Amino acid sequence: MEESQLLVSNLGRESLRKSNVLLDHNSFKLLGILQESLDWFSGHLKHLVMELGRSGAGVLATDGAKMSTMSSQYYEESVTEQTEGVPLDLTEQLSKVQFDFQALSETTVVMLHLEVRTHCFYYLQPALHKVHYVFDPGNVGEDQQVKQLASDLRSIEMVMSAVLTPEKLRYLFDGLGHLVASIFIGSTFFMRKISTHGIKKM
Repeated sequence: MEESQLLVSNLGRESLRKSNVLLDHNSFKLLGILQESLDWFSGHLKHLVMELGRSGAGVLATDGAKMSTMSSQYYEESVTEQTEGVPLDLTEQLSKVQFDFQALSETTVVMLHLEVRTHCFYYLQPALHKVHYVFDPGNVGEDQQVKQLASDLRSIEMVMSAVLTPEKLRYLFDGLGHLVASIFIGSTFFMRKISTHGIKKM
């Protein structure tokens, strides 16, 4: 996947610090709640704008028919009375607010998507950035960092499944297998020596 290659090229060279990663799973949950709230508000605001647009069109059509029997001056006074205290560009203003909320909602879910992938680099790089990847036959089990990553991802999935829709949850986790494989392949850049058992361990 192009995304995996791009992430490996940007994050795969140096080990990430703890300060570079969002490790507090409660913060993940809060961001998920924020994303869903923004999405909900944006959707309802969009519906409101559409309703206002239809209502405005109806008013204009009715007023247009009245113009045939009204003087121009009386029509202008009538419109002024109807719109007094309400900005004429209300629909445009609400549309802009709705767009801003939608953009922030989309940015939040993309940020969560990338943060999950950052965790893969954070946990795997210490185990893979070794000059010599040589192991004994009895030491081909999972690295501790791999176990920590698996536990971390399970915990994030459990937390986020309570606040995100299934579609967004899939967006967060789909493709992680390909990314992990790309991280392993990219780590060979650092290796000067690898044994048969090292290959098996990898």
